[in-house]
Amino acid sequence: MLLDLASDPGGIAALVVGGTAAPEGHPAPASFRLAADPARPGGIAGHVAPLHLDVSPQPLTRDDYEALASLFATAADTSDVPADQPPYDGSSWPPAPGLVGLQEPPDPNPAPAGLDDPGRSPSAGFPASGVNPPGEPDQADPADGTDEEASLLIGVLGTFTVNGAPAALQPAQSQLILALALNGRDGLSNAQLCYLLGADPDHPKPSDSLRQLIVRTRRQLGRTPDGKEWIEHLGAGQYALHPDAKFDWADFEELSEHGIGDRDPGCLRQAMILIRGKPFTGCYHWWLDLAFTETVRAQIVDAAELLAELELAAGDPSASARAARTGLAGDVAAEQLWRALMRAEHAAGNLAGVREAWSRCLDTMTDIAADGEPHPDTAALYQQLISGGAPPATPPGAPSAPGSPWARSYQ
Repeated sequence: MLLDLASDPGGIAALVVGGTAAPEGHPAPASFRLAADPARPGGIAGHVAPLHLDVSPQPLTRDDYEALASLFATAADTSDVPADQPPYDGSSWPPAPGLVGLQEPPDPNPAPAGLDDPGRSPSAGFPASGVNPPGEPDQADPADGTDEEASLLIGVLGTFTVNGAPAALQPAQSQLILALALNGRDGLSNAQLCYLLGADPDHPKPSDSLRQLIVRTRRQLGRTPDGKEWIEHLGAGQYALHPDAKFDWADFEELSEHGIGDRDPGCLRQAMILIRGKPFTGCYHWWLDLAFTETVRAQIVDAAELLAELELAAGDPSASARAARTGLAGDVAAEQLWRALMRAEHAAGNLAGVREAWSRCLDTMTDIAADGEPHPDTAALYQQLISGGAPPATPPGAPSAPGSPWARSYQ
């Protein structure tokens, strides 16, 4: 939400410390709780109450500070082209009429014959940080041996990232990449992109602004290993990501479906490696379907629950607990995973771990609703485990008891 506030036409948003007493007529102050992130060694997990927002604070590195300083230095530079001169005055090429059939600006450096997208522009490779270092040339010298193979990795199974960086691109560029990633090789038309990238359904993005956004994003992403653009023009105003682009949700969906269908722990382990936290963290786009995001979380829960069950049946309670914790990083309200964690801790002889899992489950239910209570199956399992009884066995393939009212089972 802060990124949206600070996006076009420009601005700055900040989350600042407030007072402990709320003025009359205002809601109570929010609390910001920080803890170690179990899904990321050395990472931080945060929770903002009572807004029920899970966040992943990112400590800034020296390179981050230098990048920020370079942005302010650029903003203070008075030697830039004046606003009433090309290309800012809009005289470089006429705006495209309507939403369909987006016109292409003239290309001062035409592409070689055989490439059918006239809007492409020469660009450099995409470094791991997502941006070219200030002062570096756009084109790497292949003779210096430092040019790394270009890649495009889109991650939504946790904080939204491009090539591993949460803010590798500008908000509008990130929204463009995510929209194309979610639509696979079918891609999206000019009209669809204008609609999705607008401020809301009633205010689509102007087609000329979309064209400039695509050009800027292509330039920043660089070329694919085969020399093409990461955002491909399929013809007739249709755009899609290059087939070499990797989308963690697509990989997870394939691995988890195969692992669940075949009860294959190897596939499930590979799938769970992709989980970094709550899916779509940092994505507040109005068009992002809530039902779809809940389906993603439910798929994570199902895969984690089955893997925890298979690991426990194989006599590895440590791996079982790890699978449950990874799933909880994706959906902390999934009570079936809290039950799986308690079973794994009990099998490892760690009653303190059982009590801690129960306590954290209670805290989670309280965060969801002030009078939130765990499912009776969760309470019964906890009482049975701490009293010295054996945990009830879950028949292979049997559906688990339902979790919280907000958790769904993906079928």
